[in-house]
Amino acid sequence: MKIVRLVTTVDAHTAGENVRVITGGIPHILGETIVKKMEYCKKELDHLRTALMYEPRGYRAMFGCILTAPTTNDADLGILFMGAPGYLDMCGHALIGATTVVIETGIIKATEPTTIIKWDTCAGLITTMANFENERVQSVTFRGTPSFLYKSNVPIEVRRLGKILVDISFGGVFTAIVSAKDFGIKVIPDYSNRILDIGERVLNAINEQVEIKHPDHPHVETVGQVMITDDPVNPSANYRNAVVCCHESGRSKMAIDRSPCGTGTCARMAQLFSDGELKLNREFIHESIIGTLFRGKLVEEVHVGDYRAVVPEVTGTAYVTGIHQFVLDRDDPLKYGFLL
Repeated sequence: MKIVRLVTTVDAHTAGENVRVITGGIPHILGETIVKKMEYCKKELDHLRTALMYEPRGYRAMFGCILTAPTTNDADLGILFMGAPGYLDMCGHALIGATTVVIETGIIKATEPTTIIKWDTCAGLITTMANFENERVQSVTFRGTPSFLYKSNVPIEVRRLGKILVDISFGGVFTAIVSAKDFGIKVIPDYSNRILDIGERVLNAINEQVEIKHPDHPHVETVGQVMITDDPVNPSANYRNAVVCCHESGRSKMAIDRSPCGTGTCARMAQLFSDGELKLNREFIHESIIGTLFRGKLVEEVHVGDYRAVVPEVTGTAYVTGIHQFVLDRDDPLKYGFLL
């Protein structure tokens, strides 16, 4: 074996969705801002993303993040989100997982009953609050970036599905929201292949037909995921959903979020707030395709450009699943991974 790189990670899952937290073994990431660091990763280190997120070490729905030094004085840590589907400015389930990992492995000192971490992300400064009791993180709440309904009832023509109406909402990632009833399906595992197909067609159509531009973050100019909503199975939940994500559209295969999706939950709450269905400080319980739950609420009304926006909070629980040392063998023809 001729090792060209040894990378250490701590893996966890948040409500069923994996997160691989990269803790060591990668080159220094250059960049004066966290956005510049992300650009550097895309240009210079993408082979490490594919090596750790693609098969044989990962799979098409693998997600992860890199811990970095912050680029702002008011942040404790920097974080870069990535996965098999590409790069993300923000990922709620990964942030919950990363918060759990850095506290439970001692990277950040735990304080009872609440440990607060401020994260430097490409979506802005985000605060997580970990409920730490009995020597473990019981749950993590993140306060997301201001979220808003961007466009409502947008008509798009979708190949083999015809003309449909879509809401586009921002919750850290622009999310297209459609109803399962419009396609005659249910958000259950038995419909996974159909959900993937619908999500891919809708995502491609909306990015071809609708102009997207975040008023404060001009580099955010595409819809990154599609949320298919449904009635809940759990009687305590408000809605059930499946989020189909492909944040580098056309470059990788689609995947279904196993969790209720952190950014998707923020986007959904912003949509419901705009529609008058969800009020400030009212609990919102979101159910995933596998039945796991996130709890959310809207804590403040703000503005983003000319848009009426809200500040969301989302709470979930993560569990550490493994500590790994991955090696890249120089002679391995598949060392940088592959996808089916």
